[in-house]
Amino acid sequence: KLESWRWTRLSDSPRPSSGHACFVKDTCAYVFGGLPGPSAEMMRMCFDPASMQGGFSSLGWSNITETVLKNSGGRVPKPRHNTNMAVDSDGGMAYLFGGFGGYAINFDDLWQFNVDELSWQILSPTNEGPTMRGGTNLVSRQGRLALFGGARCSPVCKCFDDLWVYDLSSGQWIELKAKESKPPARYKHNTVWFGDSLWIFGGEGYRFSQDYHNDVWKVTVPSLPTE
Repeated sequence: KLESWRWTRLSDSPRPSSGHACFVKDTCAYVFGGLPGPSAEMMRMCFDPASMQGGFSSLGWSNITETVLKNSGGRVPKPRHNTNMAVDSDGGMAYLFGGFGGYAINFDDLWQFNVDELSWQILSPTNEGPTMRGGTNLVSRQGRLALFGGARCSPVCKCFDDLWVYDLSSGQWIELKAKESKPPARYKHNTVWFGDSLWIFGGEGYRFSQDYHNDVWKVTVPSLPTE
């Protein structure tokens, strides 16, 4: 129950997974990809809306991979891990960027997932954007996507400290360059887009062994310039 602040382990669960992407739309949760594998499976678990007041009652997990593959005409993201998905403000679309596909395999593709139609569509930005990487934390707000950092392993791993915003209406990536200090390069961090600011916490780097972060950074995202 939400008011009790207690965890409840549900009897239904998908396959064991790490580094997957997950998002929620209405009363359903969706999980894509992850390890072991990497995987390209899409799983969905829905809740009984009538149970929301007295605890959650799961209607069970279902593997919708084949349905999504058919609805997408066979064109779906390749298996990957250390990626994530961001849902737009209306909740009708979810977006996925990059990830790791295995040993020295990195992605820089951007996908849109239609939740109502259960179908993928690859997006084609009109300009160059972030390089291949995984371990980013894509977030969405008011028709824009944003991501900071990430890492590319080929096979030596390198972390990034760049900040990118993607305008869904124009199809353009814009790099926002810091005027002063900025967070050290990292991946596997968490990002929240609240108001006009991005908040970044934690993550891991490759400057030295056990390069873990516990710092919090805030950056204001300006209105996108027009050309």
